[in-house]
Amino acid sequence: MIKQNKNYSIMIKQNKNYSITVPDGPHKGETVWISRSIALAGVVYGFDNDHKRSDEKIYILAEKRGPGCPDNVGKWCVPCGYLDYDETAEEGIKREIFEETGIDPKLLGNTYNFGVASDPKDDPRQNVTLRFAVRIENVDDVRTIKFSKNDSAKRGGEKNEVDELRWIPLDEVGNYDWAFGHDELIGSYFRISFHYIKQ
Repeated sequence: MIKQNKNYSIMIKQNKNYSITVPDGPHKGETVWISRSIALAGVVYGFDNDHKRSDEKIYILAEKRGPGCPDNVGKWCVPCGYLDYDETAEEGIKREIFEETGIDPKLLGNTYNFGVASDPKDDPRQNVTLRFAVRIENVDDVRTIKFSKNDSAKRGGEKNEVDELRWIPLDEVGNYDWAFGHDELIGSYFRISFHYIKQ
């Protein structure tokens, strides 16, 4: 796999054919076609106890972006990242959740793809983002997991990517400063399928 660097980025912007010839390294001379990246975002949610109670709160798993992030440091987001080679989108979002939060994929319910964001005007990087919702049966099952901001890299994530994890009540989402419009992402999921969650 070719690691993108500043020089490649410049070449990509200057090349209207969206391909480059690799100038050096083990892939020197090879033509690489450049396309938009596939990003993943996962609204991880759960209920505080028995999900059949009508007065029960819904909680959203949020992470505060750490100093190892390239942008939006200090803002909140849902688990997100990029699709890797040789994995499905469903596997990818569960991997991202594990890398960033330490939650074992076995504790996660089914993933539900509820949309795709692909308008190039909405994202300066022009990512195509697959939006997922992932339900955890009982938030108490994962509240006991000890989070260490230094562990993300050990699980395959970026160093210092996540500074803090928090279960935020759905009705308090608007009180936080969100990266990437993830507050709107959370709102769009629950407006679309709130009736589905409570069944």
